[in-house]
Amino acid sequence: MAIPVRPSPVVGSRRPRAGPLYEVKVLGDFEVTRRGTVVALPESTWRLVALLAISGQALRRHRVALTLWPDVDDERAQGNLRSCLWRLRKVAPGLLGSSSDLLGLDAGVRVDLADLTSLSTRVEAGDPLDAAMLQGLQVDADLLPDFDDDFVDENRELVRQLWLRTVEAVAQRLLDGGAVGPALRLALVVVSQAPMRETAHELILRAHLAEGNTSEALRHYRALSNTLWAELGIRPSGRMRATMAPWTHAEERAEYSASPGRSTRCLNVKGKGIP
Repeated sequence: MAIPVRPSPVVGSRRPRAGPLYEVKVLGDFEVTRRGTVVALPESTWRLVALLAISGQALRRHRVALTLWPDVDDERAQGNLRSCLWRLRKVAPGLLGSSSDLLGLDAGVRVDLADLTSLSTRVEAGDPLDAAMLQGLQVDADLLPDFDDDFVDENRELVRQLWLRTVEAVAQRLLDGGAVGPALRLALVVVSQAPMRETAHELILRAHLAEGNTSEALRHYRALSNTLWAELGIRPSGRMRATMAPWTHAEERAEYSASPGRSTRCLNVKGKGIP
């Protein structure tokens, strides 16, 4: 199922007015609010709303029924859907837009996943960073962690990567623009979600070096190197090693100079010891 760029209107839905009547949250815990107040939806309707929010477009009723109730026959699935729709419309009128054969969220409904996707597109397009864009990054990276439906599972890693890449791209642009502190904070947030993501670790190293905190950069680099070797049996990427080369090479030379027996280490040329 495609990750949405924005909610798509369905037949018979109204256009949004001054602001969204409903907001649906699928990043982190599931939640629906109406004008900022949480709507107590029947739990039996959550999966339907989640499916429509993740799809970002109107779906045929038949497909919705089979997706939500794959283990029952078609007639039973359609009956379950009708019952679910009745309960949902009773407590949240206007949340859905529909036609005779299509179901979707109303065009005026705001979905946090669609917001994140739109933000990612703007960042990739090089739009100027503003406070609203930075605020938009403060969402959970996990898609409905308490749901175990196939339609959630198949999108979970896609959403996680979307979030990671977006936050990382913003951190990169902030760092390139000289906003080292905010860039470092975002890179650390990425690493908290993906502890071995080397591109984010490289941003952390560059931020420390940009601030003149070479010791912090070396400490972080050593810790990462040890973890990568212990967990995966690999070294840091070539690009990361190149970033740290001026300092790691100097460190190696210092260790060599201070080592016991330094005077005996020499290059033997034609039988002569040349120190």
